[in-house]
Amino acid sequence: MADQVDSRPVVDVVPLIENQKVGRFWLMLFAVSWAVTFLDGFDLQIISFAGRYLQESFELSNTQLGTLGTVGVVGTLLGGIAMGYAGDRVGRKPAIVVSTVGFGVFMLLFAVAQDYTQLVVLRFATGVFLGGALPLVWAVVTEFAPVRLRSTSVVITMIGYSLGSASGGPVSNALIPRFGWESVFVAGGVASLLAAVPVILFLPESVKFLAQKDLRQHRIAAILRRAVPGAVVPAAPGSSSAPATSPAPRSGRPTCSAAAGWR
Repeated sequence: MADQVDSRPVVDVVPLIENQKVGRFWLMLFAVSWAVTFLDGFDLQIISFAGRYLQESFELSNTQLGTLGTVGVVGTLLGGIAMGYAGDRVGRKPAIVVSTVGFGVFMLLFAVAQDYTQLVVLRFATGVFLGGALPLVWAVVTEFAPVRLRSTSVVITMIGYSLGSASGGPVSNALIPRFGWESVFVAGGVASLLAAVPVILFLPESVKFLAQKDLRQHRIAAILRRAVPGAVVPAAPGSSSAPATSPAPRSGRPTCSAAAGWR
């Protein structure tokens, strides 16, 4: 059978997102991403500020204390690989949610550890989820940022990590003398779990992921309507609304079709 040109109406996603105005959708996405990045930095580096208190409480040697820091970093390396793979398989948003909840839960569990072995295991597990969240969040920021603000957005988001890391000092000085070393891990864990709520509510799934997997075209159309209010997108299958778009050639870029969804 001879090849036929697909003349179904499509919408090219890329220019719509790249040229979007800064509005509620982008500000919420940016704020949520920045918060997760900030907490990632805080939770990873807090061990450095609480270290001497842990050393006193558990009678740790310098080598044991150093191992605690090392296993956390090793966990981030493995977590980045594992969660990156998960993000490609099940979606960026689910992987970010699992990572954020994961490092929040293990921060809390670290606060109730009873011995050195538990400290090592829990710190490693915390590192795995910390390492998984960061690259995925930055990938989402990069994908949805207006092109004119993309570099600035990514840099400011990355600064959140540095600020989170640095905030461990003042927070430790304020909490540990009064409430013990456990308090900073409880604070980090609770804050991380709270941050997971807006991640679930406001962070969109990657439209590129959905397009590549040919999944849930109605979700992609809904994301585009949130990102670009007033944008004309194809109606979902079965809808009585006809798409008001012009035919567009297929390419490697994500597109949305009334008949076939986003590609």
